Amino acid sequence: MSEFERAIRMARLVNLALARTDRFGAIIAIIGTTLSFAAPLWIFVIAVTMVVIGFFVVHAAASGAVAKRAHTNAMPVGSASAAYLFSYYLGSSVFGTTAGTAWHAGGWNGVAWMNLALLVVCLSIAILIRIRAREPAQLVP
Repeated sequence: MSEFERAIRMARLVNLALARTDRFGAIIAIIGTTLSFAAPLWIFVIAVTMVVIGFFVVHAAASGAVAKRAHTNAMPVGSASAAYLFSYYLGSSVFGTTAGTAWHAGGWNGVAWMNLALLVVCLSIAILIRIRAREPAQLVP
């Protein structure tokens, strides 16, 4: 196998891995949140670390996907990125406040259940976007 063929094979593997990054990050965060219900502190620390890693993987993948989709559709990338960041901070404000209510109602378990619900929604959206991207484009009259 030549160096060129190896480079092409590696590029295909990297593209395959990146195409699943958003779902992978959400699954890591879901596993971490689930582990956070455990009592030992060392498991809780690992769980929170997994949540943080999963969150930043999803955030990086979503941010990159917004820019790529805007560029592909000949839309202003800056405007698309601004809309994404506005939504990101709006969501963090709303659900950060909601997490306080969940904490008051159920302690850490209430926050963790809310987090799991949001992560399931995130994973569902990522899966739907990937399914929709595979469908052929249809022109609207």
